[in-house]
Amino acid sequence: MRSLPFVLLVTASVACSSSPQPASTPTSEVSTAAVQKPCPDEGAPATAQTDEIDQDVMALAAAAQKCGFEHGSFEWDCPAFKEWRNENDDLFEGPGGNSTILSLLEDKDVRARTLAAQRGFTAARSYFADTKRASRLLAVVDKERENRLYSSYGKFVAYINGEKVLGKELRALANHPTTDFRQAYAEYALPTHPTAFSLELVKVFLDDPDDSVRRAAIRSLSANGRTRPTEGICAVLKTQIERTDKLAREALDAGATSKCPGMSELVMAQIEKRTADPAKATAADAPDVSNAMSSLCWRSTTSDDLKKRAFDVANKTAPKIADPWRRRSYVYLLRSCDPKRAKAALAPFLKDKDKDVAELAKEETQRVEEDLKRQ
Repeated sequence: MRSLPFVLLVTASVACSSSPQPASTPTSEVSTAAVQKPCPDEGAPATAQTDEIDQDVMALAAAAQKCGFEHGSFEWDCPAFKEWRNENDDLFEGPGGNSTILSLLEDKDVRARTLAAQRGFTAARSYFADTKRASRLLAVVDKERENRLYSSYGKFVAYINGEKVLGKELRALANHPTTDFRQAYAEYALPTHPTAFSLELVKVFLDDPDDSVRRAAIRSLSANGRTRPTEGICAVLKTQIERTDKLAREALDAGATSKCPGMSELVMAQIEKRTADPAKATAADAPDVSNAMSSLCWRSTTSDDLKKRAFDVANKTAPKIADPWRRRSYVYLLRSCDPKRAKAALAPFLKDKDKDVAELAKEETQRVEEDLKRQ
């Protein structure tokens, strides 16, 4: 955790009602009594979600809170907790599902907040388009002191579109003192909202002092192809794949899965450049490019030419890799990148000094033969 001051002032909206519940009654003390509905907000955007509390969801929460709870976690096999986390999707996806989860996050009892964080929200981007709801969520983050919950909170905050609401507050959260929060926020902000605002957040995260946050920011530029590419996102990713530091692998992995036009070609060129000298490419501290090549070769959109170039790199590099685990990762590539040339390339590994590598080569050879028969 960084030792810098962090103050986020967010005023959560307080719903009114004709006869409100006593302030002394915590949300965690769930009862079957009717919960007062908040006053209607005529300025709120039209949505299927409401701000009402779903009593059936609250009953599930009350039952789950009776399960064993130790070190921030519920007893995994407790039936009530199983029901909470795995069942009743129709309730959580109902009109009051999200508002009930949000109310549990506001509870003073860490057990209630833990349940809410574990279950999460549905259709959250739409739900948190409402400024009052988004403000309530940021107030939850500001008050939280339980480190185990910050990762979930970072993911939840990413649902808020900072181009439309609470931009100043969200920018401040990029410097949140908790690493787990920043890492999750960096991971999800851009894939959830591929906007100029989110990209500016990612640029902040790319300069974060913690490696895990920087890695998350790099991954978010593609998110295994889920991040919708924009000109700005692709420009940043192009600079990242040129990294030569300890985050180079993550950058190449992101580029290999990105949908940015021409990115696959740029990634393959980087891989060829880095493996031109096999001795350097197979050094213990060299970035492992096998995962990026695997992504390229398994993608149906990758051209045959690029796949053959990836095969050439794998075929040249694999025999010179000392570490058996890394060697296996390259042996895997041969069939996926060029099945027609794979059998001959696999032959030397059938007698590899590592029995696991030899067994893998045998299995892959059999798969190649089967694949070729089907063609």
